[in-house]
Amino acid sequence: MYKKEGYWDVKPEIKRLSFPKRGKFQVDIKAAILICGMSLLTACTSGNEDNPVAPKPERNQYQLAHRSAIKDATGAGTSTDYAYDAQGRVISEMETDIDADGTQTKYEYYYTYSDHKIILDARIFQNVYTLNDEGLIVKCEVIHPGEEPRTLNEYQYDSEGKIISYEVENHKRTVMTWKDGDLISEETGDQVEALNRTDFIPSDLTAEEGFIMPFTSGIFNEMLYRQGYYGKTSKHLVAKVISKTEMSSTNKSDIVLNCTYTIADGHVTKMVQEGTVKITAGSFVLDKPTKTTYTYVWKENPSLGNP
Repeated sequence: MYKKEGYWDVKPEIKRLSFPKRGKFQVDIKAAILICGMSLLTACTSGNEDNPVAPKPERNQYQLAHRSAIKDATGAGTSTDYAYDAQGRVISEMETDIDADGTQTKYEYYYTYSDHKIILDARIFQNVYTLNDEGLIVKCEVIHPGEEPRTLNEYQYDSEGKIISYEVENHKRTVMTWKDGDLISEETGDQVEALNRTDFIPSDLTAEEGFIMPFTSGIFNEMLYRQGYYGKTSKHLVAKVISKTEMSSTNKSDIVLNCTYTIADGHVTKMVQEGTVKITAGSFVLDKPTKTTYTYVWKENPSLGNP
């Protein structure tokens, strides 16, 4: 089972992709099947190593205790609770996946930390994150039982600690553009196959303690991103997302999402993501609205008093 990371309510692609991360999903839209991205993941039990050798993330005054995401059209969604160790690092996520018919499925997954490694452990796979000397993730590998590790993603940073590009296992490179402290776009160009571009229009909202992950293509672990393991984060929350994937004039997808926020005590307590999704695959055209409401519950970080 694979889980999509990040906040894409809908992330259609027009060919097969494999992005297992914290369990990334695999998508196959050969017939323009729309995938509405809610979280699906299985996991196993695991202990956490309180290893001081592992680079520590920057401390946040508040920790994300709970997050839910509900699609307005169907009522389907997810509800997730988070736990942390004495150093303020996330160690577990307990997720309930809710289908449109009300059926609930529970998933658990766990993080362990050691010298320049972070492991996310799930029943059918492990994700192993390799850190550089600055404590930033430079590689993500997946390990399935009885198989050799397979590199999924590799990440590159500039001298200021901002992520500037990444490569997925198909060896395609995505370039990320920053302006005035905000991530404003990412683009994967391929003249032979598809052109993928996503633009992030910043808002004027700066909720530093209530940071939530921007709308990237989903190859980042949301919680590790918040904790600083992917370098610097944008100064502002995203107001609008425009995403285009084009293989030809008759094989493409267009997504436009507007984001509105409720902020209390300096952090986001609710986000409404609303827009349109259009997929064209030959004579098949899907053009529909989409709306998802996210809620966030925060708690003070008790690890701030620990060394």
